[in-house]
Amino acid sequence: MTNMTCLKESSVNILIQPTDSCNLDCLYCYKGDKSSSFMTEDLMLKILAESISYNSNRNNPTLFIWHGGEPSILPTDFYHKAFDFTSSNFKGQKITHTIQTNGFRLREDLMDLCIQNNVSISISLDGPAHYHDRIRFTKDGKGTHDSIMKNIEKAQKKGIELGILMSITNDNLSYIRDMFDFCKQNGFSFGINPITSDLFSKHDGLEVSPENYLQACIEVYDLWFNQQDNLIRVNPGFGITQLILSQNRISDCFLSENCQMTFISIDSKGNVYPCNRFDNNEQYKFGNINEQKLEEIMKSPIRLKLLKRSAEYISKCQNCKIRKYCNGGCMHHAISHFNELNAPDHLCDVYIGLIEHAMMQLNKSLTFN
Repeated sequence: MTNMTCLKESSVNILIQPTDSCNLDCLYCYKGDKSSSFMTEDLMLKILAESISYNSNRNNPTLFIWHGGEPSILPTDFYHKAFDFTSSNFKGQKITHTIQTNGFRLREDLMDLCIQNNVSISISLDGPAHYHDRIRFTKDGKGTHDSIMKNIEKAQKKGIELGILMSITNDNLSYIRDMFDFCKQNGFSFGINPITSDLFSKHDGLEVSPENYLQACIEVYDLWFNQQDNLIRVNPGFGITQLILSQNRISDCFLSENCQMTFISIDSKGNVYPCNRFDNNEQYKFGNINEQKLEEIMKSPIRLKLLKRSAEYISKCQNCKIRKYCNGGCMHHAISHFNELNAPDHLCDVYIGLIEHAMMQLNKSLTFN
């Protein structure tokens, strides 16, 4: 059974979605509702205060992940008030902010604000223009790669800590080497993320199969592992290796003991969910921060049920040799693919294959040296 004591000890990262609106129309978007709702400043301040209070009562730091929709749609002053509120009112507390953006309209004044407040930025960019622009475009069908790259260049010159998130689809599997080389040439550390069916869409034609995703992960892992110079950090390569060598949990939610110990998502209306993939699904809503204190919401029967998910209750995991590393994988994947909480992640064989491959590479390297 999941150790409920961990709930008291774990820092809960808060994924805030200040809007569901977006200025792009990407083919694989998982958002079921792209309403033009925007979080009020009063609600934003309430979320910040209650989240910090929840974590500080347990002597834990707080990480805020500003997500969406597209968070850069909101005016820079919105974030100025957020960052100023946390730094001015919670001195002595360890508070970190990061922004996940498509980078298309990443304004210089927002970049400057991020520098002033030590805020990192992660940008969704699917490699070179010849692939990216086929799948990540504006609402009138225009490519976005050129604008994003110009904004990245500005951010790099300003010294902002940047990361790149690339989505892997059935359509770009043959571009894995191109995507790696593109990031390597530009000095981008990056992570890859598979496009899979979710509670709102099957992503027909784009969903990558577990078999193909495993091959993509192994290819990326080997490209990362065998770097000789101008090293970049790549996930899942770096994270998987760190996991194997340290035997400690890593921050990736899908490999955590139970993601509900460390993550929640709050939308623009104050609804609280397990993560942003469950948004707009009443079955998995914990509550609303306008109506309840976060302390009360975190005791929601729905959350307590999700906290009980454990590899111990998943039959396929019982005798699995990598069980201690993945703990059954992503619960959203289990629910969206098998309609069952205590089912394995549909990418189970990916984790097994990748971890075994990483162990083989590490053993070869140690033997050779």
